[in-house]
Amino acid sequence: MEKYYLDKDVTLLCVTAKSFPNGIKESFETLEKMFPAKEGRNLYGISYAGKNGNIIYKAATEEVYKGEGEKSGGETFTVLSGTYISIYIPDFLKDIKSIGEAFKKLLEDPFIDPNGFCVEMYVNEKDVRCMVRLDPGKIIDKDTELELNASLKEFQELFSSLNEKYLNTVPVEGGWTAGQLARHVIKANSGFLKQLNGPVKETKRKHDEMAENIKISFLDFNAKMKSPDFVVPEIIDYEKEDLLHSLEEINSGLIQSVKSLDMTETCMAFELPVLGNVTRFEAVYFVTYHTQRHTHQLRNIIKSLDSI
Repeated sequence: MEKYYLDKDVTLLCVTAKSFPNGIKESFETLEKMFPAKEGRNLYGISYAGKNGNIIYKAATEEVYKGEGEKSGGETFTVLSGTYISIYIPDFLKDIKSIGEAFKKLLEDPFIDPNGFCVEMYVNEKDVRCMVRLDPGKIIDKDTELELNASLKEFQELFSSLNEKYLNTVPVEGGWTAGQLARHVIKANSGFLKQLNGPVKETKRKHDEMAENIKISFLDFNAKMKSPDFVVPEIIDYEKEDLLHSLEEINSGLIQSVKSLDMTETCMAFELPVLGNVTRFEAVYFVTYHTQRHTHQLRNIIKSLDSI
């Protein structure tokens, strides 16, 4: 399974099958007569449970121009933008049952949208992507996930580029060495990895209430901040490969956690200074922008060391 992102709503022109599954073929044949495939339309299949528990199925095709559905007087359906969990099936005609089996797996995900539906997106005549929308309130949105990924990767790559002979050298202006800085990031991010996967409780406020202030605080590079004692790096000589290995391991764990956990819940493993208990969503913001802050610091340390 993998995530699939729809950046915008997709309006479909539909024909509802008279029965499921026996009426599916006829519904696509009727759709083809109304809106020929030669016009370059992508086909879809939409299914969901009706009021009586029966499955409602719609053969569908993309609207070519805005308002086409209304003009045609036919039935329309909107596939909402957002994050979907999906399974890609190549050459589905070899095993039609694989589509039903894919949706059975997808519907077991605890974060699917309770008001959602099953979507078959026919990529071509042979391949189909089966998708179910995830509840937008319980997951990290695409941009936030990408920024977390990019922030962790940027720090790791910048640290990897450091000349090892300067790893434990104190910068000209004083302060932490590059090794100590990396160790601080490791201690902080490993703590948040445990926080994300630790005990939680239901959140009684907006899950992103403190997120923007966390971002603003960490991106104010002129502001001085004092780290809590438990994330202050030990004053020792560090090995670069050991630090890189730890960064890689923690980064992978953080990304996996974001993909699999309910981001609206409040973390109870420990309280943060000033902030108290944060939600998983706010914890991700903390990791993202705390890492960006120290990437900025590491870049300055490297610049200082290069001038020695």
